Parts: sequence; structure tokens; C-alpha cells
Amino acid sequence: MDPRLSHARADKVASVGQLLNLVFEETAEASLMQPTFVTEHPVEISPLAKPHRSKTGLTERFELFVYGRELANAFSELTDPVDQRERFELQAAKKAAGDLEAAGLERNKEGGRREGVEPCDEREKERVGA
Repeated sequence: MDPRLSHARADKVASVGQLLNLVFEETAEASLMQPTFVTEHPVEISPLAKPHRSKTGLTERFELFVYGRELANAFSELTDPVDQRERFELQAAKKAAGDLEAAGLERNKEGGRREGVEPCDEREKERVGA
């Protein structure tokens, strides 16, 4: 990869976790030929993943790579409503600042999770008779 592109991208990251992810994507990802599980992603790049049980700043998340391609991405879902709200607000602020990868704040879903109720769409409501 062109080093100038790397420097241009590195100048735009806002956290160490994002920088680690950028370095991984540009230096290691394409070389993972054998089935490889990459685990314990930084919190900053995993807004919906549960925090790691014993490693501060990391999440319970993995990605599976084969022949330099991501084949799977999975994580333990964040269920703490306060932490979730803070992360949603951070994502919304990043999106408003122009971060194309950031998610917007989904008030209806966040509100349901705050009350301990999983969100559902209209088809799901019809299916369960709500």
C-alpha cells in the first residue's frame, strides 16, 4: 500500500483503538491465508460489543479471516443500557462530524433496550401479536 495513503488515513483516526485497527487492516489482514480468528477488538471500533470480562478497553468480539478475506464477524452483544447509550451518542457525534463508518443514534431501539425490551419491527409485532 502507498505509505502516503496510510499517513493520510492515520491523521484522521481519533483513538489508539482506531489506529490499531488501521495498522492491522493495512499490514496484516491481507496476509492471513490460513483460517485465523482475530479476537479482542478495541472498544472504539466495536460499539455494540460487550466489554471484555478481564481486559479493559477491549471487547468480546472476533473476526474470521481466510485468504485475506473476512468471512465472519461476531460478538457478545452489549446489554448494559447506560454503556450502550453512551456508545450510541459517541457514534452519532462521530457520524455528525463526517465519519462515514459511524452509526447514527437509533432512538427507538435504544429506548427499548433501556427498558429491557428488545426492539422489533412491524412484521415481528404482527408475528407475536403485539
